[in-house]
Amino acid sequence: MVKSLGNNIRTRPPDKDKKQKEKIPWQAQLGKYLGITMHNGAMIVAGSLLGWYLDKKLNTSPFLLILGVFGGAVAGFYYLIRALEELHKHSDE
Repeated sequence: MVKSLGNNIRTRPPDKDKKQKEKIPWQAQLGKYLGITMHNGAMIVAGSLLGWYLDKKLNTSPFLLILGVFGGAVAGFYYLIRALEELHKHSDE
């Protein structure tokens, strides 16, 4: 439906999808990114704790702790990339 505004000026009503994207508050956007960041940190901490526990159990100090830190970092960054790709996919639609 096109509305006429006089002197050959015609406008279309804005798309509802674009309106919905604009209505997302900044707090919700911030929450998404903070959640991703917290998940990344939690993966590193979990890997560190697992490595520390296995070092104490197997008496291989600090080898498994270092592996746990790097393993947690790899898992955290993998999740970070996947989550950001998902957010980017939703922002393009």
